[in-house]
Amino acid sequence: MRTFILLFAVCLGIAGEVKHPPQGQGMPFGPAVHYFVELPATEQQPEKQTITKAVSVRLSANAGALFDSETLRYAAWWTGGYVDLTGTNITRWVQGAGGPQIVGTIVAGSPMGPGVAGPSTAKAWSDPRTRGIGDLPSAWGKYLGSFRHGDRVVFHYRVGTSEILDAPDALQSGTTTVFTRTLHVGAGPAVTLLVAEATNATGAIAVGAPSAMKAEDSGDAEGTIAWLDRSLSEATRTAARIVGAPAKARLAIHAGRIAVTLPARKEALHLTIALTTGNDAAALATALATVPAPTDISAWCNGGPAQWPALTTTGKRGADNGPYAVDTITLPTDNPWKSWIRPIAHDFFSDGRLAISTMSGDVWIASGIDDGLTTITWKRFASGLFEPLGMKIVDDRLFVTCRDALTRLDDLNNDGEADAYVAFNRDIPVWAKYNDFTMDLVTDRAGNFYIAKGGHGAPVGFPQHATIVKISKDGSRSEAVGAGLRTPSGIGMGPGDLLTSADNQGHWVPVCRLDVIRPGKWYGYVGNPQFYGKDVPKHPATYEPPLCWMPMTADNCPGSQVWAGDKWGPLSGAMLHLSYGQSTVLAVLPEKVGDTWQGGVVTLPLKFASGIMRARVNPTDGQLYVSGLKGWQTNAGVDGCLQRVRFTGTDAALPVGLTAKKGEVHLRFSAPLDPDTVNADSVSVERWNYTWTGAYGSADVSVADPEKKGRDPVTISGVRLEADKRTVVIAIPDLKPVMQQAITVKFADATGETVKFTIYQTINVVP
Repeated sequence: MRTFILLFAVCLGIAGEVKHPPQGQGMPFGPAVHYFVELPATEQQPEKQTITKAVSVRLSANAGALFDSETLRYAAWWTGGYVDLTGTNITRWVQGAGGPQIVGTIVAGSPMGPGVAGPSTAKAWSDPRTRGIGDLPSAWGKYLGSFRHGDRVVFHYRVGTSEILDAPDALQSGTTTVFTRTLHVGAGPAVTLLVAEATNATGAIAVGAPSAMKAEDSGDAEGTIAWLDRSLSEATRTAARIVGAPAKARLAIHAGRIAVTLPARKEALHLTIALTTGNDAAALATALATVPAPTDISAWCNGGPAQWPALTTTGKRGADNGPYAVDTITLPTDNPWKSWIRPIAHDFFSDGRLAISTMSGDVWIASGIDDGLTTITWKRFASGLFEPLGMKIVDDRLFVTCRDALTRLDDLNNDGEADAYVAFNRDIPVWAKYNDFTMDLVTDRAGNFYIAKGGHGAPVGFPQHATIVKISKDGSRSEAVGAGLRTPSGIGMGPGDLLTSADNQGHWVPVCRLDVIRPGKWYGYVGNPQFYGKDVPKHPATYEPPLCWMPMTADNCPGSQVWAGDKWGPLSGAMLHLSYGQSTVLAVLPEKVGDTWQGGVVTLPLKFASGIMRARVNPTDGQLYVSGLKGWQTNAGVDGCLQRVRFTGTDAALPVGLTAKKGEVHLRFSAPLDPDTVNADSVSVERWNYTWTGAYGSADVSVADPEKKGRDPVTISGVRLEADKRTVVIAIPDLKPVMQQAITVKFADATGETVKFTIYQTINVVP
């Protein structure tokens, strides 16, 4: 054990040097931020709104726009600033963090409902969604993603069969701000788009130049300019104009709603919708007259100019004093954009380049990760994502799990920055609460994607929650795999498409549990009492038992699972589990008895600089790379880390196998042990159960007396070492199924080095 203690000291020495730039509003997130937003009531929209998949866009003229990607509408336009992110998970780690706050004054927008007219004339503007949850039906409209071109954002969506590119912006005319939407509308049948809506407003229409606006005009009509008044006065006028549209394109007003109808088209058309507000009709007319002819924004969707120059860092190798060394890949924490680097996921390209995503919504790509780590080049690749807590690179295309979508990031012009933010699948709805996390991302051999979606942060029965969501290879459909998961912080995909997950201790989860996920199985989480109160929802009488329960000292907050590669020494091919809470890696010792999984975990004597969440094997060097961050429920030392666990070529006796048999437990090591040190005095065993209730967690409960808290000592009748000198047989006459059994051993290996471990075992069946 002496060698591992030295490694631990080296790791802590590196960790102490890592610092992050200032947090908060000073962090530029690019031209758009994806997050949920709670809009306050305004004169135009007297009801508060929660936009669960909002995109807040920074516009020119110190203005902003909020696009609701679920309903394809602009929910708000405002002047006087952008958004305040200091109360979000993006800029801090505080339980109870909310969404961005609008900075400035909201002057126009629309109420909750579709932003495009539906196929039914009678219900063209009625919200077709169940309880207002999720996207519009695909036949009505579908959000496809967005493009970035410098500081401009172009939304990409479909209305019926017509594809639309929609670029919001603003311009200043004297003291009047004019909001614009430049559109590229593909060939197809007629489409109608919402421009603005105000409650209890009357409208007026005119045809021709903005100077044709007259205060006395009123009534439902069609034309090329339109305005809404909240009263018969001009005090709260909202005016709109279409520029560059074909002759048959018209604005129309009905029931306080301005909409634009574009006729059927055999080829694409370009136009600009202009919108402004104020109390001076002449000034509004003058401002609308300044709107220029539309630009063909399709040219902005082929790759824009690079925004972020590359940076370099130098890593540090750990000491080669044992079988595994912990090396540090230094993060670009000192960067011009004050980006707070808290890695939450990573993966590798086929050429060995590594991508990380951060809690603050960035993606960075690192190259030059070689054996010496002397020069690592970092490039900021994407920004403004909605908590990208999972990543998978498939055929060198980068996918991230965000709360609003499984998103594919495409670099269209090979300049090292993402230009297209493709909404690959959006089936998982968002509950607007800080801890409604969408976790991790793995794929099976057929190319299907898997995402973990807990139920802790949303009401019981909320769609696509408390489960693992399987998404088809092409992103067109999804389904739930398993149910009853509270906060599955990490998942894994092993040999033979073995899908695993680790759930976090809390209500209905007595301690953290490591599961094999199978269709049709229920894993025990009933719901959050915050949502159901005293009326406990109906649920099965029992649950699918885990592969292993993990006491809080082993793991109080889990991460992902991963299988080591074949170049990783004594643990080659081993299943590993990450502990975010303890900043450690645990070896998993699984056993399958018939159709039942069980086994144990053991903490490896390695320590990391932060709470590690994700792990991947580098395809070029075969070593294990881990990343993580600091937040609640972790002993992490620094805000974020990216570290390599490198096999040094030295052997060691590590636990690699665990089986329960009638009256015996067999514990296998990776290297020979000293027979003289293997005896009953070198082994101790205790066991206990937990209680499964709606209370938060569970105390240890005696197996012998379930009314008593605590652990029971276990009688060992003998300990022997098998002929292979690697397998220790522990004789336990009354071995029985138990939720938790701790086996502590202290031996020496064949070289005289101390071998000391505690294995936490779960026995579901005794063969």
